[in-house]
Amino acid sequence: MNLKCNKQGFTYVEMIICLCIATVIVGPITEVFLTSMKTRVSATYIDEATNLAEELMLEIEEKTGQWSASTNKEKVSNIKDRGEIEKLETILGEEESAIEQRYCTQKYAYEIAIWQMDLVTLSKDDTFTLNSQTLHEANKIYTDTQYQFKPTDYEDMSQPITFQIMDEMQEEKRGDLNRITFKEDNSLDQIKASDTTSKAKVSLSSLIQEDGEIKGYHFKIENNNLQEKTLYTEEETSIIELDVRNLTRGYTFKFTNQTNNNQMIRIKQKSVSSEMQQNFNIIVEEQGLGKSTIVYIGDEKEVQDYMMVIIVRDKKPIQGKEGKIIKKMLDFYSYSG
Repeated sequence: MNLKCNKQGFTYVEMIICLCIATVIVGPITEVFLTSMKTRVSATYIDEATNLAEELMLEIEEKTGQWSASTNKEKVSNIKDRGEIEKLETILGEEESAIEQRYCTQKYAYEIAIWQMDLVTLSKDDTFTLNSQTLHEANKIYTDTQYQFKPTDYEDMSQPITFQIMDEMQEEKRGDLNRITFKEDNSLDQIKASDTTSKAKVSLSSLIQEDGEIKGYHFKIENNNLQEKTLYTEEETSIIELDVRNLTRGYTFKFTNQTNNNQMIRIKQKSVSSEMQQNFNIIVEEQGLGKSTIVYIGDEKEVQDYMMVIIVRDKKPIQGKEGKIIKKMLDFYSYSG
């Protein structure tokens, strides 16, 4: 049998058809591959931004504590004056190059806002939304002039930036705090817990009277019925803040601790001088295993709860619009000034 070798190659038409088929097949595969790579890189950016935001949040909280402990008022930052706006290097007291190296500010832009909790109103569904009103009450910190918390930028947002606040977050960061306040006419105003899961419940047991005149108040401290829902241990301390700044004369305050938890009874006055302390007679009765301590604070030694928000924007995104938000965080913290 004679075999004839066909030396004829592909025609131009056949080559064009092959290239078209290859383009149809390879094109989508390449696009999927590139998209997958971009997604992986973006996920890496998000992880990095999360870690950096957590570190920055902790550093600012630590700085706040250092300022509060300073006796030199000139060292206390404007962070205590609501409505201020500062660059991050001013707040941290470092060179811009050092912050750039630690927090990758060439890649990420940071916007930080801090509120005194007394000025924060949470929605009924425990959400917090950034808008012109809430930002007006905040101290604002930024790394890039282009990206700042400007209240006017948040007035008419079609998709507002909202944070969901979990009960665990409030318990962990805001602690276990009960506040007792008085009106200007010396009458009892209210006894208010910081959240519904405080492990200690404070209530008025009775009035201390003499000749029909109120001379003081007897409060009892009990375990909250919701205590089992928290992660607190018996060794942890609850705080009971007795705000007597509105009182114009001395009273006797008796606290009966019926719990096995330690209690800090914090007397908040206009001054912490010994003369002011003598105006109030504080009696503590322990009926459980807990121990109670008494601490006096004044307006010049403020104990304050704060809320911080950090927004991280991508300045050089692999995909998407420049300046897009890749991480947002909210946290509660406290310090004693």
